[in-house]
Amino acid sequence: MFSVRCECGKSVDVDEARVNAPRACPKCRREIVCACADDVAGLVGAGDFDATLLIKAGPTGRGRLMPLGGCVPIELGAGEGNQIALPGELVSPSHCQLVRLDFGPSRWSLEDKASANGVFVNGQRITSHALQHGDVIDIGEYELHYKIAPAIEEPAEVEVAIAEAPLAVTLRRAAVKPVALVPTGPRPICPSCDLQLTPGAKICVDCGIHLPSGRPLLTSEGLDENTVYGNAETALRVVSWIVWVTPLPIPLASAAYGKHKPYAIWTIAAITVLVSLIVFFACWNGDPPWAQNLMLWPRNADVSALTDQMVRKMEQAPEDRVSRHAPGDSREEPLSKEELRAQVEDEVEPDTGQFHWWQLLTHALLHDTGSILGFVLHLAGNMLFLIVFGSRVNAILGNLLTALLYPVLAVAAAAVYLWSLSAGHMAPMLGASGAINGLAGMYLVLFPAHRVYCAMWIRLTLIGFTVGFRTWIGMKIFAMRGFWLLLIYFAFDTIMVMLGNNGTTAHWAHIGGFLTGVALGVAILVSRTVNCRNGDLLSIALGKHAWPLIGKPSRWTTRPIAGLPVAS
Repeated sequence: MFSVRCECGKSVDVDEARVNAPRACPKCRREIVCACADDVAGLVGAGDFDATLLIKAGPTGRGRLMPLGGCVPIELGAGEGNQIALPGELVSPSHCQLVRLDFGPSRWSLEDKASANGVFVNGQRITSHALQHGDVIDIGEYELHYKIAPAIEEPAEVEVAIAEAPLAVTLRRAAVKPVALVPTGPRPICPSCDLQLTPGAKICVDCGIHLPSGRPLLTSEGLDENTVYGNAETALRVVSWIVWVTPLPIPLASAAYGKHKPYAIWTIAAITVLVSLIVFFACWNGDPPWAQNLMLWPRNADVSALTDQMVRKMEQAPEDRVSRHAPGDSREEPLSKEELRAQVEDEVEPDTGQFHWWQLLTHALLHDTGSILGFVLHLAGNMLFLIVFGSRVNAILGNLLTALLYPVLAVAAAAVYLWSLSAGHMAPMLGASGAINGLAGMYLVLFPAHRVYCAMWIRLTLIGFTVGFRTWIGMKIFAMRGFWLLLIYFAFDTIMVMLGNNGTTAHWAHIGGFLTGVALGVAILVSRTVNCRNGDLLSIALGKHAWPLIGKPSRWTTRPIAGLPVAS
């Protein structure tokens, strides 16, 4: 048995076995329902029901008092199974939840569960808020008041009986847990939203900032690290037979948070894989002109570059050459190089192997057509980076903005690559890595401090007369900040360019896409186009000094309009 305080001041005894069951105050007949997601039967006083919610207005339950207890989050919503049921048209089935922060006095945090019409505390829309005595909560059609009940005094007869029955008094005091008073002292004002906070508070949960510095609290995606590590280790043991060493960290998953489903990136990935497969199989037995014209050719390229490429391929496969009869001889012999070239020039269309404007976009839909292994590694690597970084950028920007910006990044990467080419360069460029590096640049600005789970490994195989065939793999799966991971890759591309590397990797396209993504990310921050949840590069680096440039975090809190739903 434990006791709770009614609004009228009456102490009401509650049986632990009847938590969540309605009970009437014996004095004022107010309905009292202790809300708890735990089983507190047999744990005297463990619920600590000193914090209460009072339904001040709403379609049902007006005047109901709900003391809060237990350690498990208390669910609120219109659906069945919630500890606090709030049936209404503007209340989501699972609208929000109360999370225990501390005992004696109780401290609770109210967290929105991506509800359609939001949760408001003192007129400000919140995603997570540490409740304070006197807070007014709006959930759909309901208005609830949060209070900390005053301490319940011991009855006089118990005090008289102390000398006569100390053991009984000890048990009685264990059943009725004393409640400390609400903290007193100066109440700090949040510099962002101007709300008064609990005395001694250092953090405004509404704005997601540390009060003295203005730096943000990070909101991360809930990833099960054991699942990430387990799945990654299983998959990478297979991959390591193909790629036996990794000189750079390979990203596996990102903890960056966003509220949108990344449908745009999933669609881009699907289209890229489909087009890459079609072009790869089309080029399996040759290089059709339509496929060549999808690749990005230099502006000074001409058809002779493609002709030379096709002639070299035919020379490497003599069985595929067209044979002819030598004069006066029935035997067949391969065509000469000059005859091969003449035949190819007849087959190649005049405009093939030249620059066309659409190649600025179509090159990002193609991948290595030279070999099966090269194609698989090129496509798989790019899709991995696209999903890890692109889906997180998509989740914060939304699908429409992502779909509009991805082609811009592809064009920018291609333009920088063309600018970097020296005279006489005739090889085409293909691959989505330039546009994907653009998404990585945006990720650097929007999510610099969020963790990215990475892996590195090396597989060694020993073959000898005494040891036979033995293989050993060293693997490390770890998490690092996205800021450092992406700077490592950017530094790698920069070093390759400085060393004059003109191999098969278009490092200038990577650099161009990355810098364009950084510029777009900063523009999005300054224009406040989307809610970056304060975890962006400027907020983390400058704290409140970034607010004159990008606005205060409270810019994203809104007040409810009476009687109308609010868009999430």
